[in-house]
Formats: sequence, C-alpha cells, structure tokens
Amino acid sequence: MGVSIVATDVDAENVATAYASPVRRALEGIHFLNDSLEKCQRNYAPGKSSLKGTIFGAPVVNSSFLRCTGLQHFLQTGIAESRNGTMFVIARNLVDDGAVANRTMPAGTYRGDGGVLPGSSGVGFYGGGSVSRLSGLSNHAPNDDATATLVTTAIQVIPLTVWALLSLTFSDTLVVCRNLSVPFTAQATPTSMRRVSPDKIRVGSGYTSYVGGCDVALFQYHSAVLSEDELQLVAADLRSYAAGRGITV
Repeated sequence: MGVSIVATDVDAENVATAYASPVRRALEGIHFLNDSLEKCQRNYAPGKSSLKGTIFGAPVVNSSFLRCTGLQHFLQTGIAESRNGTMFVIARNLVDDGAVANRTMPAGTYRGDGGVLPGSSGVGFYGGGSVSRLSGLSNHAPNDDATATLVTTAIQVIPLTVWALLSLTFSDTLVVCRNLSVPFTAQATPTSMRRVSPDKIRVGSGYTSYVGGCDVALFQYHSAVLSEDELQLVAADLRSYAAGRGITV
C-alpha cells in the first residue's frame, strides 16, 4: 500500500525546480521574483536550471515582487540575448514624473545606440522620457562594424506606476511592444539586422543610462518570435500567477 505525504504551509515554488509553462517552445528562462533573493536567482524553465541569475547590489524582495534600482540593485540572469526573441515582464515604476533620474528599464540588455559593438547593442523595455511613456527598444545595424540605429516602437501614454504585463517581441524585421494589461500594441519595422548584445539579460535594469526604481514580479524569455496564440497562452498563465501574489494585470 502506498504512503501519501501531505505538507502544510509549504509554498510549492520554494521547493520546485521547474515550472510547466503552457508554451515551452524556445523557453530559456522563468524567474519568479518574490519571497527570497535566492529564489529570485533560480531559473524555473525546464532544463535550464544551470542558467541561474546573480543578484547585484541589494534589491529588496517581499512576498510579491523584487524592488530594483537601475545600474545598482537588480537581477542579472544567466540568459543570453537571442537574435529572435519574446520576453515578458510584470512590472511598475516607483515614480512617474518624466525626470531623468526616474527612467527605468524593467528588463533588457540595451547598452546605448549610435555606435559600434559592444557599446551599442541590445533590446529592452523603456519606461520614461516623459510622463507615463512606455516603449520597446532594439538596436539594428547592417553589420557589426556599422553604427547602430535604435528602433523604437510607438509610445504608449499610461501611468507607469500601475502594474502591467508587458511583452517585447523582436527580430531582424520587427519590434513589437505590448502592454497586455490594457491592451496596447506598438510595432516598428527595422531596415537592417538586429545588433545582438553580448551581455546577459538584466531584470530591473539595463546596462546604461536608466537609473530609476521599479518593482518586478516575474520575467520570462523565449528565444523565438512567439505566435499570437502562444503569446496569449503565456499572458493568461502569467496573469493567473500574478493574481495569486495579489497583483492584477
């Protein structure tokens, strides 16, 4: 006769090693950013536990999210940026006044533009530049020796201090930034190939300029352009997860 062991007052995430996302195609990383800094570093994507992250500085963690400051306190994942990709983040800005000191990059690798490698490369979500403005960024260039051109999606005007489920899809031929909580979609069409960053993806920070504070509850990355059906499946799953942590997106 089998024996059933039942544990009470145990959060399954804190003992699990992988998470069954509804879309596993090209899934490189999932980070649940709550409870402990050790947990925040874990990569819950099946088969990707070796690509764990590293905490930089002293971001503050609680039962629902990780509070980060650009270039100072953040999570650096073990995930390499891909030429084609789709990334998701649940985040909010701490301040939304358009000031330079409060501009954020909730997730990305962006390292400036207008130059050559490695100084001008990467992608990212950009919160700021003016009050309530969100956009997606991606560097493009005809070759590695050419000057990079920054491709920016149209800007959405919405309070950045409100929790939102965001996605950024990118390739040589498209850059699409979505606020899946509104919903809102902005697309740009590049004219040259992506300038892929040599850096690992950061959460709560980019690699330059943006030093504002943001709260981040979750990060997920696929090294492929997801279809609309796949994107909506992931979005529904992440909404459900966030609701369990008291966050409505």
